[in-house]
Amino acid sequence: MAKLQLLVKGFVLDKLVAQMSAVTYFSIDGQVRTMRERSILRSKWYEDAAKLSNKCPDPYPYTHQGRQEVFWRSIIADRTDTKRPAPQYLEEIHNLYREICKARLEAPIMNTNSWHEHVFATPEVQDMWPKTLKERGHLHEYMAAIIPVGDGRRFGITEDGYMCLTPPESKIGDVVAIFYGSPTPFLLRKDEECSMKVETRDCVYKLVGECYVHGFMDSFDSLNGFIARPAVTFQIS
Repeated sequence: MAKLQLLVKGFVLDKLVAQMSAVTYFSIDGQVRTMRERSILRSKWYEDAAKLSNKCPDPYPYTHQGRQEVFWRSIIADRTDTKRPAPQYLEEIHNLYREICKARLEAPIMNTNSWHEHVFATPEVQDMWPKTLKERGHLHEYMAAIIPVGDGRRFGITEDGYMCLTPPESKIGDVVAIFYGSPTPFLLRKDEECSMKVETRDCVYKLVGECYVHGFMDSFDSLNGFIARPAVTFQIS
């Protein structure tokens, strides 16, 4: 019986050249991580992602935004629970959150069960914590945006310097594709027989999953001024 394939038209945007591991809810031995453990891992994930983002051009290609702005927008998929795109005031919160992450990673491990106990048992972190209700609200808004987007996702960059959030199964060399009419880019992987081919149109791909690529969301129709790439009919098995 012939193997069924999905044919989708679009174009290849780029390929993944660097990425980080994802924050997971389970340890290697299958135990559920505590909130404090995930908080520490998330702090390291955030700091490592910020360092990796420095390999991208400044200003950012296509949108011409500053690299730091693109990073903090990418890390929350440029949205909060109530706003899209994310409000500009969160850039200042990003700077604060990164300093909190650094202090949390440099502090000794506290024998506490909850995230809040760990935060407020660390003097350096406690000193940085916002004092006004408005500032606290903005920090919690930013943190609430990071957790659902960042947990289980990898932060990566592409060959042309685009920042992205990818599924946990993503690998270096995966192709970032945009399907015509789709609101999000997708990550594809060439099958083994096509892995050595340069010509894209003759390849069969595996669908890895959707991904966030800053500047290329909300369908191809909104990509004003983007230099179009050759159209491809992707064969997806």
